[in-house]
Amino acid sequence: MNSGSFTGLKALVTGGAFGIGLATARQLRALGAAVAVLDVLVNNAGTGARGTVEDNSDEEWHRLFDVNVVGVVRVTRTALPYLRRSEDAAIVGT
Repeated sequence: MNSGSFTGLKALVTGGAFGIGLATARQLRALGAAVAVLDVLVNNAGTGARGTVEDNSDEEWHRLFDVNVVGVVRVTRTALPYLRRSEDAAIVGT
């Protein structure tokens, strides 16, 4: 991969509607990537806890784990067949 250039590559950015994900998608597009599915996967979607550690229920912790850990696994698993087609494949976790 050319350093600093994503021209000709495709990228999937989870959480790309706003915040860090949106900024990442915009930067990848500015560097020449088609922001969709393939060569680069940026696992960015995530959420925080509501309330305090001692006040949160097990259900709240399961929700966080499902989004922040299992979500990354699901997106990565889905993207792998496409990433394996590229010599320049990369997975980035934020």
